[in-house]
Amino acid sequence: QFEDLDNTGLDLFNRSNEYESESFSQEFRLASAGDNQVDWMVGAFYYEDDFEVRNRIITGTDTVPVFTGFLTVPGDYPNENQQFVEREGWAVFADFAWHINDQLTLNIGGRYSYDEDTQYWKNTYASFACGTREVVGGVPAPLAPACELRPDQTGPLPVYESGGSLYVTGGRMAQRLFTENDTDGNDFSPRIALNWKPNEDHSFFATISQGYRPAGVRVAPDSDLLGPNEQLGLAVPVDTRSEFDKEKVTNYELGWKGYLNNRRTRVEFSIFRIDWEDMQVRLGRFICRLADGTPVDASSSASAGCVGGVTPDNRVDNADEARSQGAELSVQTLLGNNFELAGAVGYMDAEFKDYDSPDGDLSGKDLTNAPELTVALSGQYNWSLGSGNGYIRLESNFRKGVWTRQGDILASNDFPLKSDDFTVVNLRAGYSWEQHRVALSVINLLEEDYILGIETFAPSAVVLPHPRTFSLN
Repeated sequence: QFEDLDNTGLDLFNRSNEYESESFSQEFRLASAGDNQVDWMVGAFYYEDDFEVRNRIITGTDTVPVFTGFLTVPGDYPNENQQFVEREGWAVFADFAWHINDQLTLNIGGRYSYDEDTQYWKNTYASFACGTREVVGGVPAPLAPACELRPDQTGPLPVYESGGSLYVTGGRMAQRLFTENDTDGNDFSPRIALNWKPNEDHSFFATISQGYRPAGVRVAPDSDLLGPNEQLGLAVPVDTRSEFDKEKVTNYELGWKGYLNNRRTRVEFSIFRIDWEDMQVRLGRFICRLADGTPVDASSSASAGCVGGVTPDNRVDNADEARSQGAELSVQTLLGNNFELAGAVGYMDAEFKDYDSPDGDLSGKDLTNAPELTVALSGQYNWSLGSGNGYIRLESNFRKGVWTRQGDILASNDFPLKSDDFTVVNLRAGYSWEQHRVALSVINLLEEDYILGIETFAPSAVVLPHPRTFSLN
């Protein structure tokens, strides 16, 4: 992958990545057969995932210190590293279905899991920590402590002009502190469900279940918090590693599925509530450090006392409590013999209940990417022509605006940090005969100007709209 990191028309920062991954998993199940008063199933599961990325950020030809504010020149590698992630785990599980009578079934089950997460980095270097070297009288200033030139920088170094001064590369600094971390943990998640089917047209259910995401770690030795003094043992280093706890979720759901109108109409309705403990949330921010080495948020008032530049601090945090509750209704019906009409509406109240985040107190604030209201409507006409069948379908989807990034929830302005409400209309048509099928789609038929996310690595924010799109298959 080669990526334009700065999202501008200038050649400032690019990222080159090479990825390699390998995954193995195996599950065994043993289940009862035939008609039984109690049906059962037991099983075991094992997985192993290995992931490696070779990462390099490359300073582009338009980068000069005066323009960007970063101490780097074209051809520098602000970050170089090899990152390794190894995850392994196993689980045993069982489920029992007690058929109390022909209409009522009780399910009880559970799953015990164990997970390990290990991360380590190799060949990790950072050029930002070395800065640039001014050239005076044709002689570059010496390298900063703990800095060295790359093996490929053996010849005369290119000289760049910036603000009336001449510069060459400041080299790179090996990052050897806090390069590995690991954690493990276990979980037991039960499930109980009751299903009542009074007749062939109606079914009612109630479920209480639990699930989890395993605990994990993050390693980030390329942080500017580990400068030359720390690398040389002249100052107490700031541990840039982070760990996050297991996320536990409890789900409650009541629902009904049924046929009406002589089985020409199908209705599904459910209400739900989801409670999270230690919800895992991604944090993306920039930090700097005070004279004593204490890291602070670069956008906070405390950053006025920072020395040196800023550095990204991307990590996973745990929110103490969060909750999502709401209801969903969907209806599908057949009008005449050829026309299908469908509609669905979803309401959701999703918020942090208790979370004093590094960005501020988010208790009572909305969760990201959790729209309060969604509505979908569609109509499809089917017909027969010759030996084939055709259809034309018009669909409309509405979604209320959401916050897309954790750090924007407390922002004073909404758009574009919070997406607007939008409605997208799509048109689809197709015809199939024998072993052939042709389909035409027009996505965003009315050219609604909507966005789903925002990118702000660049000096200015970049929003990604969705144009009208045609496809023929």
